[in-house]
Amino acid sequence: MTDIGEAAISHCDYLRYLILPNSVTHLAVDACSSNHSLGTLKVPGSVMSLPDYVFADCSFLTKVTIASGVTNISPLAFVSSAKIQELSISKTVDKITAGTFRHCFNLRSVELSYFTDVEDGAFPDSCTITRTGLTIR
Repeated sequence: MTDIGEAAISHCDYLRYLILPNSVTHLAVDACSSNHSLGTLKVPGSVMSLPDYVFADCSFLTKVTIASGVTNISPLAFVSSAKIQELSISKTVDKITAGTFRHCFNLRSVELSYFTDVEDGAFPDSCTITRTGLTIR
C-alpha cells in the first residue's frame, strides 16, 4: 500500500493506534480525519507531506510522532484535534503554517529544529516551543 485516499480511514470509531507503514508515500486530504478513538499516531518519513484536514477532528488523539523525511505539514492538517499533548516533529519539516494546530488546546509544548519556520498562529497561545539542533563552535 502506497496511497491512502480521501476519507479512507476516516470515521473509524474503534481505531486506537495508527502506525503507518514505510510503504505509504501519499495521504490524501481528509484521509484519516474524525477518528474519535485514535490516541496515538506515527507518520513515517516516507510520507513527505501532510495535506489539509488529514488528521483533523481526531478528538482523542494525544500523541503524534512525525518522522524524519516529512517536509511539509499543511495548514489545518490537525485542526480541532483538541487533546494532542505530545508532539514530536522531525527536523526535516521546514515550515509550520498558521492554523496547522489550531484548536489543539491541550498542546503545551513542542520540540522543533532551530531551523523550522513557524508562522504566528500555528500553535495555541498556551504552547511553549523549544528549539533544538543549533550547535555553535
